[in-house]
Amino acid sequence: MIQSYLSHEYGDICGIRLAGTIDSAQLNEVALSCTELFGMERPFIIINLTETESLSGAVIGELLEWRHRFAQRYHGDLVFAGAAHALDKTIRDLGIDKIIELFPDEESAVNYLYWEYKGLTENILLTLPNQIAVVPAVRNLIRKCVLAKNYSTREAFQIETIVDELCNNAVEHGAHGVEGVIEVALSIGRNKIEINIANGIEFINGEGRSPEAITRVMENFRDQPSDSIDNPRGRGLALVRMLANEFDIDSSEDGTCVHVTKYREV
Repeated sequence: MIQSYLSHEYGDICGIRLAGTIDSAQLNEVALSCTELFGMERPFIIINLTETESLSGAVIGELLEWRHRFAQRYHGDLVFAGAAHALDKTIRDLGIDKIIELFPDEESAVNYLYWEYKGLTENILLTLPNQIAVVPAVRNLIRKCVLAKNYSTREAFQIETIVDELCNNAVEHGAHGVEGVIEVALSIGRNKIEINIANGIEFINGEGRSPEAITRVMENFRDQPSDSIDNPRGRGLALVRMLANEFDIDSSEDGTCVHVTKYREV
């Protein structure tokens, strides 16, 4: 069975579902389906292999040609999705996955197409208790998210280091008790990652707790790190500044927010 379709949810996506054994006997039908979808002017085509038992070399060659046409005309792409284990292995053994992207399901394929070609970002927002014990779990989660978006291990480690330092700093200088929280917002794009970490300020009597004072202290640590073993946060903020491309601090009566931008390495 060969069935073409248009996505109702995504106006840029179309697809073909292939079921059973697809060989040279179905080659013309595959070509006709691709021709039909090509005329719909949708740049992204997903070849759904969930019910496909096998694909002949002739059919794969035809799909490679259509992938080239979609890329030339629409700056789009053709991808595979949902292949069972045996077919997945065959495709990889032939090295076809080096040319045509292969995904476990259609949802993963859609995410890739919109990430790679539409430039959409993945956003994560965490609201956490202001406790040092939550920091390791947060930095580990964010590291895995960064790796999942195909950033390098080095870049993931750098982001993890930034998040660790800023979360520790937010916990140290934020409001404590039942009302104390920190917020971690992460925006992962194809070319850059933006991080916002904010806390609530617990105002107490004494010096150095006003928003202006907190900003001054943090900026001094960022720009002129302390060598004292009593000021580990100062050295940490300087490290964040070194790892990040942009580093801004903003304090108000509602709390302190640190914004960091890290560009993808070329």
